Amino acid sequence: MLGYFNPIDKDYHHTEFSHFLEQAAEEYEKAKADKHAPIPYYLVLDEMNLARVEYYFAKFLSVMEVRMREGETEIELAPGKKVLLPPNLYFIGTVNVDETTHNFADKIYDRAQMIELEINRDDLKTYLGEVEYQEILMQIWDTLHEVAPFAFRTIDEIKTYVTEADVLGVPWKDALDEQLLQKILPKLKGADDRVGEALKAFIEIAKINEFNLSLAKAAKMRATFEQHGFTSYF
Repeated sequence: MLGYFNPIDKDYHHTEFSHFLEQAAEEYEKAKADKHAPIPYYLVLDEMNLARVEYYFAKFLSVMEVRMREGETEIELAPGKKVLLPPNLYFIGTVNVDETTHNFADKIYDRAQMIELEINRDDLKTYLGEVEYQEILMQIWDTLHEVAPFAFRTIDEIKTYVTEADVLGVPWKDALDEQLLQKILPKLKGADDRVGEALKAFIEIAKINEFNLSLAKAAKMRATFEQHGFTSYF
């Protein structure tokens, strides 16, 4: 993120990120000299908890606290290379919380404002659109979302799959059955009693709609849960 100092050529090698920091600092200094509000600079870190934030962002966590008290401070990019961390520079990070990500330490929460974005059912239904399987898929979402949530990305994948299957002459029910097997059931896993209940409810929906592929898999997963108190797709 911060570039590096090369001891061979005795030069600091910038990154886009370090250039951005310098631009924010230059704008702040210019605005302060001209006595007007500086243009805000926003740095967005997408899925920032794929690595431990308190490791790669450690320098910023320290100086941000100083900036909060004093209004501005400097951050060292490399030995002998510093840049102002101005108050017009804002950091925004998006995070997902699952088995592939890292939880935040308290020091992160202490220095940030957290906004939780939840899935709205009406928005999801509107996004799904007037497709033949709208009510069925929403019924499945109602049944599973507390233990196996899915949202816009999964819906995009399902809609694309069903549309392409139609081109090949595959009925939408068969295509949806395959997608429930391939995209939804792998999300159901764990020892939570709600997983067992969700599988039971899914099996009833699959029976009514004759989704034979996903029905067979869900029944097998349910049997595993009853026997071992735990289940997964594989």
